[in-house]
Amino acid sequence: MLLNILYVLAGIIFVLVVKVLWGVKSRKIAANALIQKRKAQFLEKYNNAILADNKDLSKRALLQALEDDHDELVNLIQDTTQTILTSWAEQEKDDFRVQYLTAMHWLARADEARGGKNKQAVDSLSKTSFSECVVKARSMLSDIVKTEPKFLPAYAPLIYICKQKEDAWSLYKKAYQIAPTQADYHYSMVTRLAKRYQGSDEEMFQFARGSARKHPRSSILGLIARAHIEKSVAFKMTLKVKELGGYFRQAEVVNEIKEAFEALHQNPDEQNSQQDLLLAYNHFAFCFVCMNEKDAAKQLFEKIGLQYSYFPWSYPIDDSAEGYLEYRRRDGRRLKVT
Repeated sequence: MLLNILYVLAGIIFVLVVKVLWGVKSRKIAANALIQKRKAQFLEKYNNAILADNKDLSKRALLQALEDDHDELVNLIQDTTQTILTSWAEQEKDDFRVQYLTAMHWLARADEARGGKNKQAVDSLSKTSFSECVVKARSMLSDIVKTEPKFLPAYAPLIYICKQKEDAWSLYKKAYQIAPTQADYHYSMVTRLAKRYQGSDEEMFQFARGSARKHPRSSILGLIARAHIEKSVAFKMTLKVKELGGYFRQAEVVNEIKEAFEALHQNPDEQNSQQDLLLAYNHFAFCFVCMNEKDAAKQLFEKIGLQYSYFPWSYPIDDSAEGYLEYRRRDGRRLKVT
């Protein structure tokens, strides 16, 4: 009798393990399909393929893409090889755009080295450590900011990885003088002021709320969502939707996020770029899923489509594509990617 019970328990455990493993595998398959579809959409945008037939980078197309849509390009860069980019950077030391692309590639490799996206062995990673990757990226981005201070894309990642908080503030002020309503570097500053970067909730929210008051119709209102996401992660030390739900269902949290979203949604500034709006929508969608506001989440997911951002979707699963699909699944609407 006891033996039969043990057999039954073993069978149940086996089924559960298989189910979990298959769930992980199917999630990765779906995420890869999403990435490939997004790449195909991006490549179609440029008649000259970003990746040539031999899988080398097409310089002209990459540089044109950088001028047009650098955020999307960064996602594409993460799948290129270090050999191509580093040799290119050596040949084009005076071209700050090439140096920027290489720096962003090093940041992607740093993510792998710490166990994030694509943490399995890749030729570009080899034995380079996380800190070495960050140092290389920081050095290249710092040089760009010095030589090309008006090249705005370099500011957001450098604010995120510069050594001291005082350095981050200095970079933020320089970027603000160039483009006060550009959203990307504002989001980096919120994260840099978070508790997990030796900041504090008070300082982080003071900055987010102050920026939102300065630009009441801007996509910068999404900083309110970003600040609450940062606090929720530190608050629960978890990235699971169910456990984050407790934080996101507090009345004061719900009200502040909804008010910020309504201010953006009802009367957006015409100067908001589509890229900045999508960044805000991604952050509000994350919050609405955690708040169990399914209708609001669905509306935003329809606007976002394939244009998911690295943050906040990389928080749950260390992979933005997987995280995005996982959160979409929770609102009851799966994204068709095949």
